[in-house]
Amino acid sequence: MSNERDDGTVDDLTALGWRQGSFITAVDGLTVQGSPRTFVIDDETGLVVNAKYRVLVEKQVLSGLDPEPWPSTAARLHDFERWLGSRYDRVGFSDFAQAEIVEPLQEAYAAVTEVDAAVAFALSSAIREVRLVVDESSRPAAAHVLIVIWPSITPRQADAVEMLATAFGKALNPKSARLVAPPTTAPLQRVSAHEYLRTQAIPVVP
Repeated sequence: MSNERDDGTVDDLTALGWRQGSFITAVDGLTVQGSPRTFVIDDETGLVVNAKYRVLVEKQVLSGLDPEPWPSTAARLHDFERWLGSRYDRVGFSDFAQAEIVEPLQEAYAAVTEVDAAVAFALSSAIREVRLVVDESSRPAAAHVLIVIWPSITPRQADAVEMLATAFGKALNPKSARLVAPPTTAPLQRVSAHEYLRTQAIPVVP
């Protein structure tokens, strides 16, 4: 599953055979409890797309290969297109919020992860998603960041998440936007339905 780029490479998603049963349902990115980085193609065979890590493949490598047909139902293909689009489409924020809040947060995440590969791995494996709510009724605009982590993380992962939260707190231009409070960090089980639904996921975690 590939997306062609301009630099001679193709952005690929890996598909793996995972164990079947309730675990498969739990990781499906179209369910509230699932991961936004995984999508279940076929729950009977346990075939799951894993977008946790970015894979770039040279187009020359793929030129001699013949793609296989979609291995599941037409309805599941539609669901996959919707899931994939949600990963690449711009989130529903205004141009102002995109430029002054979303992009600075993305840059802060990139800056933290570029410092140390171990920190990058710790964040990638500790964070389920980053969510945001913005109030533009006044200037500077007000924003709140919700960092949704997995239920059980290691002390090293917790340190990396704290580092990221600190970076988020310093990312915005105070003349344009501000965080109303330090970023909230919690596993999904401790996030209320109101808090989850009033926020939107932003494409920060790769």
